[in-house]
Amino acid sequence: MLKLLIIIILSIIFFLCFSKKEFINQQKEEEISQPDSLSNYFLFDYIQSLAAEDYTVKLDSIKNGESNDFFTLRMAYTKTKEYSPYETDISDSLEKVRTLIDSSQFDEALSILEYIQEHNFVNITSHLYSGYIYKELGDSIKSDFHYTIYEGLLNSIYESGDGITHKTAYIVITTDEEYAFLEWFDLQFNEQTLISSDGYSFDLMKVADPDTKERHEIYFNIELAFDMLRKTFGK
Repeated sequence: MLKLLIIIILSIIFFLCFSKKEFINQQKEEEISQPDSLSNYFLFDYIQSLAAEDYTVKLDSIKNGESNDFFTLRMAYTKTKEYSPYETDISDSLEKVRTLIDSSQFDEALSILEYIQEHNFVNITSHLYSGYIYKELGDSIKSDFHYTIYEGLLNSIYESGDGITHKTAYIVITTDEEYAFLEWFDLQFNEQTLISSDGYSFDLMKVADPDTKERHEIYFNIELAFDMLRKTFGK
């Protein structure tokens, strides 16, 4: 597992658009200047307008290099029959992939990753692993492709809000996206609290900088995942 942890850390450092300190400093600056009335709830009007067909169209355009609209891709995925934010199968499969990577069984690992991406192309961690494996195999084209997808998916979360308040929380479609986002910025998870406000559901994540030990709070809007739970099990 040590080898895999090193892989993840190096990949995150390599593909991070800006440093962890810049991220935290930007949060502080925005918190000071942010109007109380500011919110990103209007984005849900756009999300509501999307359909499953939009996912297929957007996926093709991204694969062909014709679009970098990963926000629409992720949001449209929630309209498909494949969307199941709390299933454990993918988590179990990714755990197996980690074990296979540690033992350099790349072909078997890629087979699992390809299956995951066939059913859930927006799974962030799967592209991180695919990028690393293809890099190890010397296929820079496929490696760059998956690392680009990995970065694009995470950037689409970052650009959806600022995480400072629940009204401007980062919009995610699974809890796995939250942890992938925190890993991207090398932030240590400490505590998670479920919050309901303004008709939406949120996760308040308490995190810390592992180097400075400075603590921070980041809000994630998890309404799309919670709405799926309501539809599945009833209000």
